[in-house]
Amino acid sequence: MRIKGSHIWAVAITLAIGGWLMSGQMLKEPAGKGDTQTAPSNKPALTRVQVRLLHAEPYKAQLVIRGHTETPARVKVQAQTSGQVVELAVRKGQFVKKGALLCRLDMGARQAALTEAQAALAQARLDFSASATLARQGFSARTTKAADKARLDRAMAAVARARLDIGYTRITAPFDGLVEDLPAKTGALLRPGGNCASMIVPDPMLFVGRVSERDVGSLAPGMTGTVTLVTGKTATGTLRFISPSAEAATRTFKVEMVMDNAGHRLRDGVTARATVSLKPVMAQRFSPALLVLNDAGELGVRTVTANDTVRFVPVTLLAENPAGVWVSGLPETTYLITVGQGYVADGQRVAPVTEMAENGS
Repeated sequence: MRIKGSHIWAVAITLAIGGWLMSGQMLKEPAGKGDTQTAPSNKPALTRVQVRLLHAEPYKAQLVIRGHTETPARVKVQAQTSGQVVELAVRKGQFVKKGALLCRLDMGARQAALTEAQAALAQARLDFSASATLARQGFSARTTKAADKARLDRAMAAVARARLDIGYTRITAPFDGLVEDLPAKTGALLRPGGNCASMIVPDPMLFVGRVSERDVGSLAPGMTGTVTLVTGKTATGTLRFISPSAEAATRTFKVEMVMDNAGHRLRDGVTARATVSLKPVMAQRFSPALLVLNDAGELGVRTVTANDTVRFVPVTLLAENPAGVWVSGLPETTYLITVGQGYVADGQRVAPVTEMAENGS
């Protein structure tokens, strides 16, 4: 069948008109959608952070002080006169009472010197008595009596010196204590200042340690603590001394605790640590991973205030254990940022989301 040309032209015109109508509809459609859409906001979205509500609770802090045991007194017992050692009356490690004989020196000519001094004293007394009698009767000058009195005084002093020198031949213990060393040997010559023995006071025993500038203010004389020696032995100590001045090199303060050592079971110079219970303080516990440093290098945490603003709060680290860290310095109730603290800054507004967790978990 042959299609007429007029028919072909009619179909072409119909398609052209339909295409034009469709194109017009499509061009109008976007404009209509634009009329119904709202303009986008230029305000940025707030950063979301996860927070946890913490409540302060009493924390009984403990201060650990490292140091060593130390005798309260160590003395070198020295000779006060010259002489040969003829007796060592004690042995090393022996406990002796005050006044006990340690070393005895040879008397030498000391007894003879005493006898001579006593004879001179007797003569001086006779001379002074005679001159005093003559002076009362007017047969002797006052100067003669005064001279005889001076000779009498010198004679008395000579007797006292001779007796004292004899006493020095007995070197005795100055206090109750242990003989730590005996450098003197039988037959050796000791001169004034020579060492007969070395003694220590074993009871009480001291614990000596040092505390930092930050911790010294929490201590006071009379506080008690447990002292643990590296040997495993323990004792209760009472704080008796806190140095008023810091050591220049370490900026630490010397402290001393006194411990009962009646059985002499604690030895001098042993490494030890003292644990002192401090006054309870209000504190919070949480994971150490939540601690941050500010630009000044201060240790603290990031919190969210009541108006959803980030605030850095410096804290003081009290203790650390497997359950977390204990810190002070936070308000009694605090919203602590637990997720996202590394992406916000102090003073920034945030969108906090409170987590459901136990305090300190």
